[in-house]
Amino acid sequence: MGTPGIETQGEYLAALNTLLTRAGRLIRILDPDLAGQGWDGVARPALLERFLLGDGRCRVRILLADGEYLARRCPLLMNLLRYHGHQIEIRVLGDGQSFADGFALGDDGMVLIRHHRLGWQGRFSDHDPQAVIRLGERFDEAWERVSGGGLGYTTLGL
Repeated sequence: MGTPGIETQGEYLAALNTLLTRAGRLIRILDPDLAGQGWDGVARPALLERFLLGDGRCRVRILLADGEYLARRCPLLMNLLRYHGHQIEIRVLGDGQSFADGFALGDDGMVLIRHHRLGWQGRFSDHDPQAVIRLGERFDEAWERVSGGGLGYTTLGL
């Protein structure tokens, strides 16, 4: 079941909470920098930690265009990298590359899309496997480009 559309930051954050709470084994996030999403507070990293503690096979992959906000403002998320480094990996594109949009994917069906990095409008669905496949391919392609070097990437937390 999906929601009609997301118009506000509050609606976006509520949908992100739902995705983090309901995901069972894999979370992938593609975002310009994670700013404005509560990663600099206590609650959001706590939800992610609860996910990681639920099953040792759970995995989180986060791909950012810019890692400065994360490194400077998100100490609890950085601590998750320290204690759960075998389950969570964050990569940063670097070289001035960016994304016009962002999304979070949970398992094989949940998708949270933010249409533009400068706004909160988007959509959330807890059952849209076709969108997860399509966006998952985009995520994986960008993820592999970073791991292949040549883009001036940084891997945080290893």
